[in-house]
Amino acid sequence: SERASEGDLFLRLFSCWLFAVVMGYQTAFNLTSVLEKMGRSDPDYRFMAASDLLAELKKDTFKLDSSQEKKVGAAVLKLLVEELSGDVQTQAQHCLGPLVKKVTAAQTGVLIDNLVESLFTADKTNGRDSASYALKTIIIEMQPQASSLITSKLTPKLCEKLSDTATSYEVKVEILEVLTAAISQYPNLFSTPAVYNPIKAEVLKELESRRKNNRKRATQCLGTLAVSMESNDFNELISVLVNMAKTSTSHEIIRSSIQTIGSVSRSAGFRLADCMEQVAPIVITCAKGEHLTRDEDEDEDDELRENCFQTLESLVVRCPNTISPYLESITSLCLEYIKYDPNYNEDAMMDDDFEMEDGFEDFDEWEEEDIDYSDDEDVSWKVRKAASKTLAEIIRTRSDMLNQLCDTVTPALIKRVTEREETVKLDVFKTFSALLKQIQRSINLGATGPQKSLEENVPAIINQITKILSEKKELKTKVRIGVFSLLKELVQAASRSISGHVESLVPHITAALCDKNATSNLKIETLAFLRLLFTLGGLHLATDSIKQVTEPICCCVSDNYYKITSEALRVCSAMVPVISGTRLPEFEQTVQEIYQVLLPKLKAQDIDQEVKEEAINCTALLITNVGEKLGGGLTECFAILEDRLGNEITRLTTVKALDLIACSPLHLDLSSILINSVGQLTGFLRLNNRQLKQSSLNTLNVFFKSQKNGELEETIRPLLENVAPLISADDLHLSHLALQLTASITTSFPGSCKVVKELIFPQVLALLQSKVLQGHALENILELLRAIVATRTTGFGFTYLSKAINNLLSKKDLSKKCYPACAQCIGVLCAAASEKKRAGVLTGYINQISSETSNEQQTVVSLLCIGEIGRRIDFSTHTNNVEELVSKSFSAQSEEIKSAAAFSLGNLAVGNLSKFLPFILKEIAEHKERQYLLLLSLREVITRLSKTPDRVAELVQILQTHKSSDALFQYCQSSKEGICNVVAECVGRLAVINTQEMLEKIIIKLSSDSSQDRSTACASIKFCIVDKNSEIEKLLLPKVHLFLDLLQDSEVDVRRSALLAFNFLVHNRPALVFEYLDKYMPMVYQETKENAQLLRKVKVGPFTHIVDDGLENRKAAFECMYTLMETCLNHLNVSTFISHLVGGLDDNSADIKSMCHIMIEHLAKSEGPAVVQALDSIVEPLRVTLEKKPKESAVKQDKERYEELVRSALRAIIAIAHIPGADSSTKFNDFMNSTVQSGEIREKYLAMKESHSNGDPMDLTN
Repeated sequence: SERASEGDLFLRLFSCWLFAVVMGYQTAFNLTSVLEKMGRSDPDYRFMAASDLLAELKKDTFKLDSSQEKKVGAAVLKLLVEELSGDVQTQAQHCLGPLVKKVTAAQTGVLIDNLVESLFTADKTNGRDSASYALKTIIIEMQPQASSLITSKLTPKLCEKLSDTATSYEVKVEILEVLTAAISQYPNLFSTPAVYNPIKAEVLKELESRRKNNRKRATQCLGTLAVSMESNDFNELISVLVNMAKTSTSHEIIRSSIQTIGSVSRSAGFRLADCMEQVAPIVITCAKGEHLTRDEDEDEDDELRENCFQTLESLVVRCPNTISPYLESITSLCLEYIKYDPNYNEDAMMDDDFEMEDGFEDFDEWEEEDIDYSDDEDVSWKVRKAASKTLAEIIRTRSDMLNQLCDTVTPALIKRVTEREETVKLDVFKTFSALLKQIQRSINLGATGPQKSLEENVPAIINQITKILSEKKELKTKVRIGVFSLLKELVQAASRSISGHVESLVPHITAALCDKNATSNLKIETLAFLRLLFTLGGLHLATDSIKQVTEPICCCVSDNYYKITSEALRVCSAMVPVISGTRLPEFEQTVQEIYQVLLPKLKAQDIDQEVKEEAINCTALLITNVGEKLGGGLTECFAILEDRLGNEITRLTTVKALDLIACSPLHLDLSSILINSVGQLTGFLRLNNRQLKQSSLNTLNVFFKSQKNGELEETIRPLLENVAPLISADDLHLSHLALQLTASITTSFPGSCKVVKELIFPQVLALLQSKVLQGHALENILELLRAIVATRTTGFGFTYLSKAINNLLSKKDLSKKCYPACAQCIGVLCAAASEKKRAGVLTGYINQISSETSNEQQTVVSLLCIGEIGRRIDFSTHTNNVEELVSKSFSAQSEEIKSAAAFSLGNLAVGNLSKFLPFILKEIAEHKERQYLLLLSLREVITRLSKTPDRVAELVQILQTHKSSDALFQYCQSSKEGICNVVAECVGRLAVINTQEMLEKIIIKLSSDSSQDRSTACASIKFCIVDKNSEIEKLLLPKVHLFLDLLQDSEVDVRRSALLAFNFLVHNRPALVFEYLDKYMPMVYQETKENAQLLRKVKVGPFTHIVDDGLENRKAAFECMYTLMETCLNHLNVSTFISHLVGGLDDNSADIKSMCHIMIEHLAKSEGPAVVQALDSIVEPLRVTLEKKPKESAVKQDKERYEELVRSALRAIIAIAHIPGADSSTKFNDFMNSTVQSGEIREKYLAMKESHSNGDPMDLTN
């Protein structure tokens, strides 16, 4: 049996081998057959053979040996060049791409040689076209290792033929196309002068050709070639083109040279920055037509003007810095040519007083094409369109010119919205929308000038829009959509102003919503406008206008298309608050109309999810605002909402709706659905849906606060059983909501305390042991404890709670970070308890700090608890000399005890200012060794009381009595930085509560001879505006420059203080510094540079280290730049900003480098063209960062820092690579190929790129 099995195995193996041999022979045989058929005279055979070959070439397993390559290549070339049948030739063209991928570089070279020869010698146009197409296919599809053939074989032959005067115009056109394709595909191969200079020379000659086609192809070729040129040669090319445009007497050559400049601007526009003084004037001159005389070919001139505006548009975007001097001229030019229409006198046609001459009485009966003055040959509309687009780019990129643009551009755009050509009109709308968006941004940043200018023009805008919508001829849908899209932007920028002029728009709104022929997009856009109008300016709308649009809106609610219905429901939701309140008597009928169309949508089960959700939201708003007007319908709505609560798809929306209804100022009775709803909401707390849990807890909290229903008490235990597991340090937000609900339950139902003690309090104690407990979660623990004590529940009152928390505080393994939270709990409990009950606890804490046997933990805890209690009650009523006992702790060796004592003393003073604050001020003056700690106590007093207006007067009086504000500046003369910082905070916060007096003193100190005075006064501004205070901001605005002048102070520390203050202002109150940016940005930039005078050598044993005293200033300066980038970038010169940012990329500090990488990444997304313009200077420092590795002996920390630096650099590189036009920089391309995509960096780059494309959850930059 073993021999038999071995025989079977042998037979199987032999069969497999024989099959493989036969199949291999069959493949070779088939290929031979295919090649034979490709040479037959019958075109059908040739077509089928080419099809079979194409199918084989597409297979990955299909291979060719050297002889087969030659045969297949020759056969395909023959069909390409000599074939008369178009179908066969097309199949051969399809074969060429896959074939090039499979043949060797040598065979690719043979194919190129043959095709070039065919291109030059083919007699028929078809043959030249095929050869040209084939060459372009090879260029695109060839293997990377064969790409060198482009410059070694292809381009030299093409250039040689191009230079031959005997070469026909037709061949030259094809040569130029092939060259353009080659340069576009492999720009790096053409980056050396030896390669591109011959091409440039020959193509420039073709730019002066008599044939338009040749000039056009030469323009495209030079535009593509410009990307690869070195700077000197690029500048030389531009000079040649500009001189050609200036000196040539031929209109055609002038046009071609300008068009070439335009082509260069689109392919490598950022490189034109250095040539702007040459380029911009000639382009502007040609756009004006000063170099041209209107001749028989007027369309050519209009085409040139269009190209000029396209070039200017490109320059505005790609060269934002160097184009600035010409922006005023460009803007004026755009405003002139946006109305350029030589075939149409709009002013005469639109004149209301225009009278018909004899014979023109039947003007209305003229055909449309007659009154439009338009025909297929009129291309002036292209000029207007290009001018509009250029103007739009100026608006988008130059927000620093917004005030000027509002004054000059707005009136022009208002006139042009009535443009007769549809495509131009839509572009005018887009340009106007861009202006309105910029105005919106300026409003958000606090500017008022642009908004005021716009509001003055609102009546004129509405008037023009009304004219458009009232035109007698049928208005196209795209235009109507564009009108309402423009109105959307207008209502967001000037909602109050537009509300008073809506009456004239109402008929057109109604028509757009009710017209049977209106498209869904038009209806949706109109409804979106109405939604914004009601949301932002509804309160200023006239009653009649609202009533007139109600019926059309209700019709849209009943529309069959779900998107229209959902948008109409959103409009109703926005309308309901407008028609409620004091205006409700006027809109009772409107309320019923909305209800009648809303109810069917609310009931329907078989409608789109979006409609269901919007119907529920709208119902909730209707009930919340006008529920009492619904009568019996209210009960019906409640029943439907109760049903929707049980539906998995609609339950989240319904939970939020019930929350809204329960919060209604109408105090609606929800008893019909209350208990069942609470039961369902309780069940939701068990589900693994965080958003649903949050909404359920919020709704339950409102239920227990607003609904006084005894039946709720029966739901408390099952509810708290589900609430308890949610109280955890793992999710503080859910914990906060759960504790908030528990506090509401305890307050409304005191009898629930036993359940709270059993289920919730153990969770609270566990949460108090968390190091991360803070914010709302802690506040709600305090609120819950306050509510529990207020119930006076036996066995679960002050004694039980304080003992439990004290036991917690006595745990040795309790983290010190938990002490402040527990101390606040003790403070709340003592404040809520009676004097008799808390006396023992207070005595215990006093004994702890008085006893010499107390350990550090006991002392710190007692001091914190005394402070928290003293903040809430007057501690002196219990212990008369408590301040002396606390101040003794300043002598302790433990820093923890000292800090706790400072906190405690400050908070004691909050409880009794008249007794304890004078003590603190006296101690500060008398004990310099305790000055820092006592100043911390004073800071605690000022900070706490600045938020309680009723006690501010008492605080100010005591401070004035002791002349403390003057004394504070004396304390800042200390050499200790900590004291200066605390003094600055105290001074700043005092300025908030005693504004006029303190601000005057701060201003005086800014010019003090003492550097500490200047630094402290400057730093105080941060605390003056830490909270919103319009009074102090109004006083500060004209004084801000006095603080910022310190950016040029002679002292390093003062400049750092000014940088930090500037950074704080830019981040929190950017409107205060907008007008000063031009003056102070150079000072910030100066601080980003390394200062050799601040470098000093320090000897450490046998080693000498260089210490950089300016490093902190540089870090502060770059942090300031980062903040400016986030808040004020539109007010900065981005190119200048980036040029100084590049210096940071090469800084010695890894922290500064990382910060600059992040800024480059952000700028690549928001200001891509400016980054591309500076790309050549950015590349080198990035290369150094990636290539400079730590020494082998480097410690682990240094290696980790290097890896993080590489990652931040790669993130910046990925962002740069995504900028359109980044590949036009040859230096960047070389850097990517030689550094980023090679070696070990390649793996990191690819991993980072994949993470970026998948949406890295740790990437917070998007």
